Amino acid sequence: MRIGWSRWGVLGIAGIATVGLLGGCGAYPAALHPSWETGHEQVLSKYQVSNQPTTWLYSVRFTSAARGFAVGDSGTLLATGNGGRHWRRRVLHAQGGLNEGLRSVAFNQAGTDGIIVGNSGTIWYSTDKGTTWQQASSGTQNDLEAVTFTGKATAVAVGDNGTILKSGDGGASWTAEPSGTSIDLRAVSFASPADGVAVGDHGVIAVTRDGGTSWSVSFTPVEAWLRTVFMVPGTGVGYASGTNPFVNGSPQSAHPVPVFVTKNGGRTWTQESSGAMQFGWLTSLYFTGPKTGYAVGTGGQVFYTADGGKNWKTVFTQAKGTDYWLESVTVAPGGAVWVVGTPSTSGPGGYQTGVVTILKSTDGGKSWTSAGHLMRPGMATS
Repeated sequence: MRIGWSRWGVLGIAGIATVGLLGGCGAYPAALHPSWETGHEQVLSKYQVSNQPTTWLYSVRFTSAARGFAVGDSGTLLATGNGGRHWRRRVLHAQGGLNEGLRSVAFNQAGTDGIIVGNSGTIWYSTDKGTTWQQASSGTQNDLEAVTFTGKATAVAVGDNGTILKSGDGGASWTAEPSGTSIDLRAVSFASPADGVAVGDHGVIAVTRDGGTSWSVSFTPVEAWLRTVFMVPGTGVGYASGTNPFVNGSPQSAHPVPVFVTKNGGRTWTQESSGAMQFGWLTSLYFTGPKTGYAVGTGGQVFYTADGGKNWKTVFTQAKGTDYWLESVTVAPGGAVWVVGTPSTSGPGGYQTGVVTILKSTDGGKSWTSAGHLMRPGMATS
């Protein structure tokens, strides 16, 4: 099954942009849509998705300063080709007609090949910079939580019940590898094609030295359910985090959410009292060097460290009266910081219908905007 982009137009209405679900197949002809590449930038407080269900976005990645992708609930895939000024929306329909939640998106360093993983073993892959997507067989019904490329065409995905899958052909086919654990794995990151770390519930840490074929399992010195890991490329430095420390099966709010640090490729880990978050989850980490990085999580805040996680500065706080989780942070080529997450609960009756959260900073986190707007089919380009 191959999914492509059909024709999209642009609509902006007094700070609100609307979008519908994309129908049909076929490659997306960028030349037919000048507004996609050159449209006027519009700064919005939120992205409004008219007449669509609330969408939680779980993962965001950019392959260049201009080209980026975000994935979320109900098969949602958002894509931009102009640095977030405009986004287009696609629903990836899995075989059997189910729109499974999509949990993670990754691209190789060249930006040519992409992989998306999600619930019930869902995998999609692209070999044309994300223009079209094909569904792959994962061989599992376990939810897949995270995926990363380890080389031009090699990739590793992790998920529930200790699932680890490996691909050598850009995501078209996958083999299961023994992880050494049945604990749910939530995140994976590689520092080199050979050296990688996967983390998950109960503080489990799985380390590979052979590109994901074999794994050794250990645990954090203090139990915390890990939700994110980032290994700094080309170094032995890495960071992992998640919930507050657990005591007798319960998270302890008296102790801040810890960040665990390794300096030897994951062999051993030490605990830093992050001070970033007193209670909740840190859901995503992204480091631009051995000591400088960003963290996001529940409570709608973005944090920054310049000293390897010893101290964290809050660089974004959600507006008063809103309540949303931030799920993923990345830094695009060129330096822009991108964050996605859940919609606010400030609407009547709970989550605001049809709103998604996308944040951008171009000055290292000093200021933030929600810039651009989504696109809907059937509108004339301009």
